[in-house]
Amino acid sequence: MTTSATIGAYLPAAKIGNNNYVYVWSTVGIGLTGVPIGFYGIPLSVNYFGIASVQNIAASSNNGKFSGTFKTIPVIQAYNIDAKIDDGSPTTGNVLAIFMNNGPQWVNGSTNFDITTAVAPLTGGVNGSGTCFNNGGVSGAPWVYSTSSKGGASPACALSFIFQ
Repeated sequence: MTTSATIGAYLPAAKIGNNNYVYVWSTVGIGLTGVPIGFYGIPLSVNYFGIASVQNIAASSNNGKFSGTFKTIPVIQAYNIDAKIDDGSPTTGNVLAIFMNNGPQWVNGSTNFDITTAVAPLTGGVNGSGTCFNNGGVSGAPWVYSTSSKGGASPACALSFIFQ
């Protein structure tokens, strides 16, 4: 297992700082068959660049995996990146608030929703200092970056970028 002391020998540091690294991951072959597209799942057979604070890289039975990845990108910075190159929504488009932590997970508040189970909450809570995105606690309301809490300064996000 590679620990945080040696991660830099294996992954490039992200220019965004905050101990973030750039890594590549894919939904190809991770058992997402039948997972719907959208918030409850992600596009299948797609490659991603991820940016997050990686703490460990460990071998698994068929490939390497990240664990202990942390959300350290300030919400306003994640929103600005998403809005500049995509649609400004954390759950749609080519920039998504997803990171790897023993598998791909949505970033939402203090809970990371494992996308391989195709389960997500009906409500995302309210805008708060620990949330990357929320829907105001209203089922069916759009998911938006939590930029109004502390001016979006909370380091609560991680991002993944689809590439083909």
